Amino acid sequence: MASSNDLNILAKASWRLAFMLVRENGPGNILLETRTKFGGAFNCVSCMSIWTAAIMLIFWKTEYSWIVNILAISGQALQDGSSTGAGVVYYDS
Repeated sequence: MASSNDLNILAKASWRLAFMLVRENGPGNILLETRTKFGGAFNCVSCMSIWTAAIMLIFWKTEYSWIVNILAISGQALQDGSSTGAGVVYYDS
């Protein structure tokens, strides 16, 4: 069973990836193009987080756990910015 620290990291990474897939365009609009191809599957952060949680759990116990850590750090930074009133600025390319 995962420790509470592991679950915290996995939750932040899952949220970050779900948010990125649903709400951000990505470099060269790659995420926007992916959403366009898959349509309604990418329109809800809460729904997407179920799938991203499964992905993060799979990566967590492999040599790719560093990806989970990067997403968790980014997710925490965005949540901290939001809770302090700094907000998040999005730039469309």
